[in-house]
Amino acid sequence: MVHTKIYIHEHIKKPFPFGKLKKNRIPAQNDSIDYIFILAVLHHIDDEQIRGYLLEFERILKPGGKVIVMEPYLCDRRKWNNRFMNWYDDGEYIRNEKSYLDLFQSAQYECQVLKKFTKCFLYNEIFFSATKKGTAFDHFTHETIANSLKGGDIGDSCVPS
Repeated sequence: MVHTKIYIHEHIKKPFPFGKLKKNRIPAQNDSIDYIFILAVLHHIDDEQIRGYLLEFERILKPGGKVIVMEPYLCDRRKWNNRFMNWYDDGEYIRNEKSYLDLFQSAQYECQVLKKFTKCFLYNEIFFSATKKGTAFDHFTHETIANSLKGGDIGDSCVPS
């Protein structure tokens, strides 16, 4: 199934290039990428692999570049949702908020949670950004991202911090 999705995506004309990892390297020059978007992928990958990817992200991100992440997460106050996600989702590594942030922070990324919400009343989602410590922030600030998320779709509700 994944290979079919990649094949289809590669053959649709898009304004952005699509690349696959080759021997754990992203086919991009050093310091050449402004943003890396990770949407519902990390909960399928173990911690050790993620640490390797974070090193690769560091190589390709421009100074001040950001990793933008949206993942399902386990929430202490949403036990029923947690049970549903663990039963329904194919991801073996659904983590809690602290575990996701700790992975990035242990690799020297500064993280900011932008929004936590439920999707379709059943999935807890966390949306956060990460920037390598010691690099300058650019014009695409945390506030810009957060402001673009105000509102939500029918069935979405905010999970208070």
